Amino acid sequence: MKKDKFFHWHFAELSGQNFRLLKYGVLIDITVVLYYIGIYLMFLFSMPTEEALYLAGFDRYASNIVVLVLGIVMMVLAREIDYSFYEQNVLSRNYRSFKSLKTKKWYQYSTLILLFFATILVLSENNGMLYNNIQFEDSVPASFSKVTDNQMKLNDNRYLVVTARKADVESYLVGYVGKYYLYSPFVEGREDFMMEDQTFNNLLKSYDYLVILDDHFTFNAMSEKIYHRTFEPGVYQVSDIVGRE
Repeated sequence: MKKDKFFHWHFAELSGQNFRLLKYGVLIDITVVLYYIGIYLMFLFSMPTEEALYLAGFDRYASNIVVLVLGIVMMVLAREIDYSFYEQNVLSRNYRSFKSLKTKKWYQYSTLILLFFATILVLSENNGMLYNNIQFEDSVPASFSKVTDNQMKLNDNRYLVVTARKADVESYLVGYVGKYYLYSPFVEGREDFMMEDQTFNNLLKSYDYLVILDDHFTFNAMSEKIYHRTFEPGVYQVSDIVGRE
């Protein structure tokens, strides 16, 4: 009789736990669905058409809800683990608050194993952030951040971005990043300035601003020849440059 009551109590406890987990799971799923609907509406009504057509920044927006869901899941699991403890009264818990010596050993071993893996994960994450910080210093976004602030007002100015990063120019990465930093749809990156003097002059006149990301030998050689000056990394108004001709 006691054995039947014991199994009945455990079955009821597990059923209640499963119901709680199911309830939290449904709430999390609804939250994720509503968030994605919100992203969809944002792309429809708030974002510029050019960016919305190729879902610009979707991964960044979607990752926010992933982080939130992971945090909620961790809190729910922590709560459920607490419910599974033999002694439910927190004030009464001590080194004897175990159902048996076997469960105490399981708890101790599992704690050590989880602590080991948690330490590895923390070290891995820390090393990853340090690596990303080092790599960022030599990236295109870092080059833009050194010469200009992140513009928050949309404008239609035409920008010519001068850089020696040939691969990044050919892959359109310079122009892509520049559109975000300068907040203009008319941003073009260029690396090749081997041209005639008049062609070089006409090229600059077709833009409103000149953005120098790094010391470009060919560009400075041409500008010194035509305008009698060289340029350090920064943002320059083309009318001021051409006016010195």
